[in-house]
Amino acid sequence: MLSIKEVLVHLYATDITWLEIMKGSTVQDTFMKVEQRRKEVDGVSIHELESRFDELAKDYYDFLASQPDLERTIVTEHPKMGGL
Repeated sequence: MLSIKEVLVHLYATDITWLEIMKGSTVQDTFMKVEQRRKEVDGVSIHELESRFDELAKDYYDFLASQPDLERTIVTEHPKMGGL
């Protein structure tokens, strides 16, 4: 069984993963960054987790605002599933 907070941390990690993939990070770098950020939120209050989501939303906004082509195709390699 998972707690609501554990689900929120999972969603946070997933959002980091997709942002890093869109930025062109390698799978290995992405996994390392996700693990680092998961450790940073381990044990924080739900209010602090909310602040982290707010920061991540700003990161998304900044990234998307800087993109000249939001229709471009992104190709990435998954260690188990191959190219995506």
